[in-house]
Amino acid sequence: MFSIIVWIVFGWIAGSVAEWLWPPAKPTSRWQTIAVGVAGSVAGGLAGSLVSGDHYRPAGLVLSVVGAVACMAIWRKLDEVQP
Repeated sequence: MFSIIVWIVFGWIAGSVAEWLWPPAKPTSRWQTIAVGVAGSVAGGLAGSLVSGDHYRPAGLVLSVVGAVACMAIWRKLDEVQP
């Protein structure tokens, strides 16, 4: 239970920093910010493991923010395509 709370808080921090660096076109809810941050942490962890050759482990804050910005870019592109 505690690990879920840590993932949510860490995702919120990473998503908030990513939104501060690159503000979204439309306002987002707190849950969307958390989802982008958690997805960014997973993406950052996968990218870090590919570069280092080590097994997957959660990313630190920097890779989480980089991953969250990448997820936000994908989200914006998908949002533009839908009517």
